[in-house]
Amino acid sequence: MSQRSKLNQPRIDIHSHVMPAAVMGKAGSHGPELLFEDDGTMVIRVGKYRLRADIVGKEAEAAALGPKAWREQQLAAFGDPARRVAELDALDIDVMGVTSPPLFYMYTVERDTAVAFARSANDALADYCAVAPKRLFYMASVPLQDISASIDEVRHSVGRGARGVNMGGRDLAGKQIYSEEMWPLFEEIEKNNLPLFIHPYPSEIEDGKVPDFYTPLILDYPFECTRAVNNMILGGVFDAFPNLKVYVSHGGGFIPYQFGRIETFATLNKHVRCKKPPREYLKNFYFDTLIHDLAARKYLVDWMGADNLVVGDNHGGMDSVDGFAYVDELGLDEADANKIKGHNARKLFKLDDHLA
Repeated sequence: MSQRSKLNQPRIDIHSHVMPAAVMGKAGSHGPELLFEDDGTMVIRVGKYRLRADIVGKEAEAAALGPKAWREQQLAAFGDPARRVAELDALDIDVMGVTSPPLFYMYTVERDTAVAFARSANDALADYCAVAPKRLFYMASVPLQDISASIDEVRHSVGRGARGVNMGGRDLAGKQIYSEEMWPLFEEIEKNNLPLFIHPYPSEIEDGKVPDFYTPLILDYPFECTRAVNNMILGGVFDAFPNLKVYVSHGGGFIPYQFGRIETFATLNKHVRCKKPPREYLKNFYFDTLIHDLAARKYLVDWMGADNLVVGDNHGGMDSVDGFAYVDELGLDEADANKIKGHNARKLFKLDDHLA
């Protein structure tokens, strides 16, 4: 542990995805599977859907290593915990949270396949983090086709060290995030004092189509974050579960910039379930600072406040940034900067044992 962390200034990054080799092929014909094109581009296949992890800016490195070495390097980057810890050391990051990629939610597959895959994926994450238990923690995904099985998976994963539960924000195996069908699961999550991590998944995964320009990843992801926050608040989730804490990726989507619109329409719709003004539920949410425009990021901090923001920079992903440099650019005082860089995540995910 760094001297900085001993001085109670931890650096914690809670948004990254890993793909241990042990999980590959565990959903039968749905995969998942890692493929490589001739130029070294990695392709993640789940069912008919294929996501290309383009190597823009790294073509020379790929060519210099050669196809075999480049492939091995990429596989290690996403599946080798020792490689991840080395990256943390190089970046001076104390602790990192990992989840399965959203492509691995498997909400559209048959129930038995989804249940078995969730167990395999979560056990693979637990084994991954066990290699460096002071540096890594994980959040479990659940087979939402069956809420009872999802509750069993939460209990199993807590027994294997899970610090949170990870799911999408809409079309959750035929359910919506505010549906009362979900409430027994929320009760279990709240009872275990676990945060819920909302991360979108590609809307095109069902038909296998990938539009040009990565539009779903660019725009649908923040929209789905926005819709999840809106629907949880207006759907009365926090009236039923007032202690449920929810971490939402991608800066909370458009929430900080359009919350006034949500408040306005909440007064016009007789079907709204929440019993208090929508703004009173914001205390249940934590957003990360993965906002690529500095002015918008500054507004996020002004609007949300430093107490409910964290670093979650999608480490290793296509839109990954240096999340701690993003905080430094905000020009905050040291106390607020340290809250965002680590203190808030430390409290939310109960990471004192990692930092001891």
